[in-house]
Amino acid sequence: MNDVNVDCLVIGAGVAGCSAALALCAQHSVVIIDRLAEPVPRIGETLPASAERMIRRLTLWDEFLSDNHTRTLGSISCWGSSRPTIRDGFLDPSGLGWSLDRIRFERMFRKAATRRGVRIIAPGQVVNLDRNPLEWIAQIQSADGPQSIAARFVILANGRRGFPPVRRAGVDQIAHDKLVCRYVRVPRGVPAPYSAFTVTEAVEEGWWYAGATADGRRILAYHTDADMPTARRACSRSGFLEMLKETYLLASCASDQVPDVARASARSQSSVNSYGLGWCAVGDATCAFDPLSSQGLFHALFTGISAGEALADASRRDDTAALANYENTIRGIVTTYRSNLTACYALEKRFYRNEFWARRQSSKTSWRSGNGAMKGALGNAALLSSSGLRATPASSETAPGAFN
Repeated sequence: MNDVNVDCLVIGAGVAGCSAALALCAQHSVVIIDRLAEPVPRIGETLPASAERMIRRLTLWDEFLSDNHTRTLGSISCWGSSRPTIRDGFLDPSGLGWSLDRIRFERMFRKAATRRGVRIIAPGQVVNLDRNPLEWIAQIQSADGPQSIAARFVILANGRRGFPPVRRAGVDQIAHDKLVCRYVRVPRGVPAPYSAFTVTEAVEEGWWYAGATADGRRILAYHTDADMPTARRACSRSGFLEMLKETYLLASCASDQVPDVARASARSQSSVNSYGLGWCAVGDATCAFDPLSSQGLFHALFTGISAGEALADASRRDDTAALANYENTIRGIVTTYRSNLTACYALEKRFYRNEFWARRQSSKTSWRSGNGAMKGALGNAALLSSSGLRATPASSETAPGAFN
């Protein structure tokens, strides 16, 4: 006998998982499980202004504004040229973007889900997940001890890691590159040029990013491939600072107050399928973007809401047409994203002989996670209007982040 019976179990209480739960919970019982008791600091504090319509769709806009996140004025980049290019946020039709307090932002979603009747088990972990002909049976471990949850549907919202029981059922991840990130959170008081802007600078073996956080600190991040020599060099504080001093826009940030370096995966990846019998994936679990695109949080919102609404429609109509449409939309997003990303990297021609840049300017192949087999990008082209993303045609004036 199961301890809990619900319509939907969501694995992951981040923005994507909570958005899916909020889109479902008015008419369906939902439980979310997450390994973290509370949100933790994450790299990725920028939200494009176009995300407003997604937050309004969840009726959370007033709460978002009350959390006092700060505005970004635009972006500055050295990309394809040693001369900085300024992209004024006031000229964006959607308006100015936001620098988020990421913990406060994620708490807003958890609190909203709880208020609307969603049960959140955190910290908690799914230790086993099996499916019988009618439902999923999840064995979980939490502070209350072991429990069994029966769910008609499972939403995977646990990020890039995926979920082994579903992968064993044939759901594989395709890694499109080997990008990694080395980053620090600079304390207040350290010189921070262009603090109201996001900053991107291409260098010989990768690229740098800087952005403000809502608490007045600064993120400094270096991106390269995992097998590049600078990936190892940037892991140490001394190596990170030496490389930072070589930049044009950010050299003045190289201070003794910079803390130890943190690491994160930043590779582009996509799932072979976004839904199957009794399950679907949202957020990074369905496709994860290169940070250059600045689309991570928007994508989490969009896929969470879209999957939740598709599942509600599938339940109401007793068919999977809405979920099939959701998968087609995801495939279209991946195809368009890959094309835009290639065009953006192709703008940087100063370092074309370096392996990091050569990989992005001459190859359309991908690495399949786990076995190294090569596979092309997913899907067929889809109208961007169906995804909510906006593409900017590649030109000599296109700068990183221009397809926000």
